[in-house]
Amino acid sequence: MSDLFTLDIGATSMKWFDVGGSRCHRRTPRPLLPTVLTHFVSEIVPEKATRVVIGFPGIVRDGVVTNAIHLPSPRGGIATATSLDAWDHHPLVAELSCATGRDCLVVNDAELAGFHLIEGHGRELVVTLGTSCAVALFDDGRPQELGDVGATPRQGRSYDEQVGSAAKRRDHEQWRIDVAEVLGELRTTFSPRVTWLSGGNTEESFATTDIVVRPGPSALWGGEAAWRHYRGPGATR
Repeated sequence: MSDLFTLDIGATSMKWFDVGGSRCHRRTPRPLLPTVLTHFVSEIVPEKATRVVIGFPGIVRDGVVTNAIHLPSPRGGIATATSLDAWDHHPLVAELSCATGRDCLVVNDAELAGFHLIEGHGRELVVTLGTSCAVALFDDGRPQELGDVGATPRQGRSYDEQVGSAAKRRDHEQWRIDVAEVLGELRTTFSPRVTWLSGGNTEESFATTDIVVRPGPSALWGGEAAWRHYRGPGATR
């Protein structure tokens, strides 16, 4: 097996590959506090893995979590004030590295998906549709710093509220209309050469000449590219 272990943390489930290459998943604990995540990662990292890459549903800067609003609450909604306080400026990479004894890298989950999807030239937008709407932007293969795009207000609600899983369950046809309109607004805002659409709720019907649909957990395959970007070309450790 590879010495790289990749974990994709979503608001609904966490996904990874076991030592045999089979995809594993489990429901994301509610609430997902730092101590819970650290213990879980320590338990599942294979013995042969020396590198760990994690896609986190929030804003991460230099290994420190600055926003974890997309993590679930005990009742299934957005994160509670208590859990948000626990994650506020939490040094997740340092804590995970200490607990696992491995070199760890943590990036936004949409960014990690983007490292698998993008072609590496021009401006490329990555949108993942799941419990919420996650967005990453790349310029010539380099991720750009973004805030919480899913919180963007639109018609009295946020993008997350309009195109997340709850909206899809409530009214599928209206959800499809809202997804198409949100994608249009994102393309106007960021002017990408191409938009990559991924995530568990992605539908093939959203594909156009400049929107490429790639259903499924793309972040699971973005680990190596993310590692090379942040650790340097050819880096394996």
